[in-house]
Amino acid sequence: MSNFVMLAYQQLLKDCEDGNLEKVKRMLAPRRLFIFKNNINVNVLITPKGKYGSQGSTLLHGATSGGSKEIVELVIARGADVNAITPGGRVTPLHIASLMGKKDIVELLIAKGANVNAAEMNGLTSLHLAADSGRKEIVELLIAAGADLNASDNKGKTPLDMASSHKEIVELLRANKDSVSPVKPQALGTTTQSMPAPDNVGKEKIPMTKGENTNSIKRVFGLFGLFRTPDVAALKSKGDVRGLAKALRYKKNSAVQKAAISALSDIGGDAVVEPLITVFKDDNLPVRWYAVDALGRIGKPAMKALLLAIRGEVGGETVRPIVLNMRARSFAEQTLIHLGANAVGPLIEILTNGTQINQNVANALAAIGDSRAVAPFVQLLANGADVQRSVAARALGELKAAGAVQPLIVALQDRSQFVRECAARALGQIGDTRALGPLTSIRNDSNEEVRAEVASALAVLGAGAGV
Repeated sequence: MSNFVMLAYQQLLKDCEDGNLEKVKRMLAPRRLFIFKNNINVNVLITPKGKYGSQGSTLLHGATSGGSKEIVELVIARGADVNAITPGGRVTPLHIASLMGKKDIVELLIAKGANVNAAEMNGLTSLHLAADSGRKEIVELLIAAGADLNASDNKGKTPLDMASSHKEIVELLRANKDSVSPVKPQALGTTTQSMPAPDNVGKEKIPMTKGENTNSIKRVFGLFGLFRTPDVAALKSKGDVRGLAKALRYKKNSAVQKAAISALSDIGGDAVVEPLITVFKDDNLPVRWYAVDALGRIGKPAMKALLLAIRGEVGGETVRPIVLNMRARSFAEQTLIHLGANAVGPLIEILTNGTQINQNVANALAAIGDSRAVAPFVQLLANGADVQRSVAARALGELKAAGAVQPLIVALQDRSQFVRECAARALGQIGDTRALGPLTSIRNDSNEEVRAEVASALAVLGAGAGV
């Protein structure tokens, strides 16, 4: 795939994620298909690497994460596979919609044939994710659509296990099957071990089973509270970082892990950073999200850990995608922005050393507004691939970089219509009247989108110059 076509796909994915319905309509309109050589593939896996899986995501994944039902409908109408999976994580659009609580999109995906029992790489189904995140309405929809209430993930957890901190969902799941077994009974010789209900973990006694020594050990340990659910509130009130660090390992209940993460974030300081970094290896994706978010809220003490995660030196490919590859307006980008000027150096390093531009890095640098980012973007505008030149032009406009006016004027003659379009918009944002003449000279550009951006920029610049 050429750089030009990949740029078009990446822009289309970004518009899907940003909920920009009009732009998606224009990009998918027949008159724009020449960009894709009249053979647009809405199911192509679009980079950058790490987006929901190790090799990108489809437009439907992006539209679902953006939350626009209209765009989801549009992409499906163009032939999107509702059961498409990301290669790295085997995530489907329904997984995303269920986790995010997008009821209208869940309904639409189910109506279009989405597999409600598809499991991602950790064995989690959409019902697991909806139950874990407290999405009662989504749980109801999935149950009605035939979701397996007894599905077990790779750790043997059912949706009921995941819902243990959400009473209404626990009741709903129990009401919809004759008997509930959070962990399927295992044959233990001639007997079966009794297991506690998920919302009573640590409260019910673990009964002794004849001839089973391990149960006896558990019962003795249980008397000393070693198997009880951690009391996160009490640990937080005492400022017990060590106790909260242990609670992070309580994988029977992700709600306990999330509460412990939140408590550590509230306590703050250097001591809580290392325990939160350990969560980067957790096999529960939402828990990893919480940990990254918590480090972002802690601020300065967590700076080094986040920068190492940005560089891929901590957490590797399990965390770096969370920090870097979520798109505009995601909490990941907000975390980068929260790091402020201290993140500019590492972000510029990623920007200039990467073989592919990272849109989230570019957005964060533009939002931080540090002048140190201007020169690298100007360099990319001059020498980068099509994708990089386009992103650089957009960022320079967001930075309102007066020093970039001349390079942007040069970019008005770029071979790529997207670069010309972004350069015209950027010159309008900067508002330097030196661009009046060059913009006027291309107001009859062959591309409609470029002409529209030129007209908008000229209107701004003309008004500023009293024209």
